[in-house]
Parts: sequence; C-alpha cells; structure tokens
Amino acid sequence: CVQGWQCQTTFLGVSFFSSLWNHPFFTISCITLIALFFAGIHKRVVAPSIIAARCRTVLAEYNMSSCIYIKLLKFVLFGL
Repeated sequence: CVQGWQCQTTFLGVSFFSSLWNHPFFTISCITLIALFFAGIHKRVVAPSIIAARCRTVLAEYNMSSCIYIKLLKFVLFGL
C-alpha cells in the first residue's frame, strides 16, 4: 500500500452506508444526478452541441463563421 489516505486504518472501520449517512449533501447530490440521468438529461445536454455543429457546417459551406452569422442576424432583426 502506497502511503496516503488509502492506508489509514480509520477508514477501514467505516461502512459505505454509514459514510453516505454522514455526508447527506453528497448523498442527495448523487441521487439527484442518477435520477436526472435516468430522466434523459444527458440527451438534452448533447442536443444543443449537435445543433451548433450542424450550423457551423452549413455556415462553412457559405464561407461564413458563426460570428458573421450573428452579426447578420443582428442586422436583419434589429437594423444594427
């Protein structure tokens, strides 16, 4: 065993569930994260990046960057 917190004997006597009981904020955070994952939050996080990548691809075909596209939208919508 390498020297460090893994070798301390105080951790050997604490069970996993008692450790979770002693750290309620961590436990609630983990349960929330798992529930959000099963609810499909990972799909909602990935989808905007896919849309942005497709917009960049289309803009690249017309030799435009997303910065130019935003300026064009501002000009058309707001007359700036």
